Amino acid sequence: TVSVLYWSTHARGGSLVVGAMHDQRKGTREELSAEQQTALERKIAEFKTLYAECYARRDAGSTSRDCLEPQQRLLTQNPECFSMWSHRRRVYLALWEEERIALAAAAAEAAEDEKEKSDNGAAFAATGGLPPQRFADLMAELMFNTAIIKRDYKCYAAWTHRRWILDHLSPKLRLKVLSEENGKLEELLRADERNFHAWGYRRWVVTQLEALGAYTAERDLAFAEAKIMQNFSNYSAWHNRAVVTDRLVRSLAHATAEERPARVDAVKAALDKDVDMIVRAFYCDPNDQSAWMYVPALLAHLAALGAAAEEHQSLRAEVVGKLLDAAYELAEDDMAEADAAVKWPLWLIVTLAADGHVDLAERPLRLRSSDEASELVGSLRDGWKLLGRVDPLRKGFFFERARLAKA
Repeated sequence: TVSVLYWSTHARGGSLVVGAMHDQRKGTREELSAEQQTALERKIAEFKTLYAECYARRDAGSTSRDCLEPQQRLLTQNPECFSMWSHRRRVYLALWEEERIALAAAAAEAAEDEKEKSDNGAAFAATGGLPPQRFADLMAELMFNTAIIKRDYKCYAAWTHRRWILDHLSPKLRLKVLSEENGKLEELLRADERNFHAWGYRRWVVTQLEALGAYTAERDLAFAEAKIMQNFSNYSAWHNRAVVTDRLVRSLAHATAEERPARVDAVKAALDKDVDMIVRAFYCDPNDQSAWMYVPALLAHLAALGAAAEEHQSLRAEVVGKLLDAAYELAEDDMAEADAAVKWPLWLIVTLAADGHVDLAERPLRLRSSDEASELVGSLRDGWKLLGRVDPLRKGFFFERARLAKA
């Protein structure tokens, strides 16, 4: 059986406990005593010696197993040292090639010995079809990598190395470990819902499971939907949903006549759900940018669906109408409270007008300022100017758009 240490080490009552990763103040640095300063300098000197040793081995082209232990000590102290992760992979590949050659030679010598052949077969079965040393190395490396990620969830090099480990498992082991990884990642994202490193790695895990027939895009969409409904500000969940939907839309071009109806229905269902979530997010928190920024992706997917399925060509116009109705209502209601509150509804209206989805001359935006005075936005130029006023940090961009726009 495969025994792998995952993130559950710091568990409380069976669930993962992770410190908050966002909106946290950095602690102030305390003055060190003379004794502490001496200890720190000694530690730095030891690290420099270790660093020099590891890089000397790498520069000499060594792929000996002796490289692994000092590398592990170095990476434990500095997991962002991507060059050492790369050298570590080269060492393992060289060692496994040596093992493969040795096993092939032993198999040739034992070809006539039925008992030895049977023993070798049993050994390979116990390791999921992998050579014994390679199996032991991968399991140890997975445990080491887990310890690194537990300490630093934001280490790019460690997440990349983890993919490499799973890529070198046998198909039988890979399916088992990938399934366990997905479960633990969902647990991690319950504790730290916007950890984009975990989201990115999970996206890779899920695509591998889909390729093995063990997961579906629909399940992935449902997971992202659940995270969005828990928190409309979860940008990573919105992004994940956009990526999965984009993959579904692109699959229409390669679908057979038999597959096409089901795939079109799946895309249509995903986009209908997107519209529902976006409009709900608009009204729940108009000042949160995540749902507003998702609109361009939604419109691109609707255009692709209309191009692939004639019966849905009118859907994009219908959705734009719903989004505009919500944006107009929010802009006209919020302007009376504060100019800043109108930013995102106004941004969507002006952006859609610039793309030709609405004519502000035919459907002007009527706003009331805090002193109850009325303001009419009846052209693109008016819209860009107002955006410059309500978003002064970007006024240069908006005023330039106003200058270039037709009156």
